[in-house]
Amino acid sequence: MAEPIPSEQAHDLSVALYQLVLKQKRYRLIPLGRARGALMDLEITKPELQDTPLQFFKEVGQKVGADMVLAGYLYRWRERQGEAYGVTQAASVAFSVNLISVRDGRVLWAAKFDRTQHSLSENLLDVRMFFKGKGRWMTARELAVYGLETIWKKAPFNE
Repeated sequence: MAEPIPSEQAHDLSVALYQLVLKQKRYRLIPLGRARGALMDLEITKPELQDTPLQFFKEVGQKVGADMVLAGYLYRWRERQGEAYGVTQAASVAFSVNLISVRDGRVLWAAKFDRTQHSLSENLLDVRMFFKGKGRWMTARELAVYGLETIWKKAPFNE
């Protein structure tokens, strides 16, 4: 279920994804500002495209001369309530990421992350996230970055 998300969190997650891809030095990336400019230009000049997201991102890619567009949607961003070692509400994030071909508008790869942090005693199977969080409760941003790293490692083109 999607919730209203402040634009700062969506921007923050975009920057985190951009930095993650940039670290690999395998891909040539269009600067975020240039991509954002093309996106805003199309939102104004062709607002009807927003009803067809694949076509919209295909045109954004064409506008900046890209081969592929990495686009995502942030569904939930709930900050933890409490401190690092004790919370009344754990952080929770949900998002999807799609790699879209600019040539034909097809989705080449898609991944989702939907997680609410639980204590280790509640979910022993999630020991990796427990150690990534250094045994403490993560912020929503830390949880989201963990999710990005997790899905990016599993992407078939990163093997």
